[in-house]
Amino acid sequence: MSRLLFLQPSAGEAPGFLSLAPEETDLWLVPEAALDAITPRPGDALFAPMHIDQRLFARSQRWIETFLDQGNTLVFSGPLAHPFLPDLRPFVPLPRRGLSDLRVETRGDHPIHAGIDPLDLTLRRGVAGFHGRGANPPPPEAEVLAVVGGDHPLTWLWHRPRGGRLLMHAGNNPWLFWQDDSSAARLAPQLLAWALTPERPLDRRKRA
Repeated sequence: MSRLLFLQPSAGEAPGFLSLAPEETDLWLVPEAALDAITPRPGDALFAPMHIDQRLFARSQRWIETFLDQGNTLVFSGPLAHPFLPDLRPFVPLPRRGLSDLRVETRGDHPIHAGIDPLDLTLRRGVAGFHGRGANPPPPEAEVLAVVGGDHPLTWLWHRPRGGRLLMHAGNNPWLFWQDDSSAARLAPQLLAWALTPERPLDRRKRA
């Protein structure tokens, strides 16, 4: 059984999109101040949403490295102000924010974006910019999954050389669209399904 750790920036009920996780998922709501008290175990996925205390999260760097060293998956959302790993750099906003600059384009065929029209990520209720307005610069080895404004890496996936996967999204929580009447609603369940499917050892050897 996969365990999903959802980091909560404040007390409250579980976000609604978590109801889309597979029924057998072992869901843990983790207060952000209690993260270091959790013992990571192989097969875990950790979701760190946009409004966490990034200073507090960065102070857990040793825990995060141990978590990833076990081959686990971290999904981080939001403009990065306080890097929590040595290879990460702070958020870079778009130099311009006109409609054309906020256009989102997906790259490759990653399963989190399967069947999604990028226009539905660009515009939400007729307004652009919900999905992201800049980039958290990726490590050189990262795979860019979506860009904004032509070539700014909005969403990317990094397979750490020491183990683990980091999926970084530099905008609003990608599950924001989960109840929308558009193809963007596919993003939340597809992200959950991908994050809760552990990487196979064969896949890791292919990249080594």
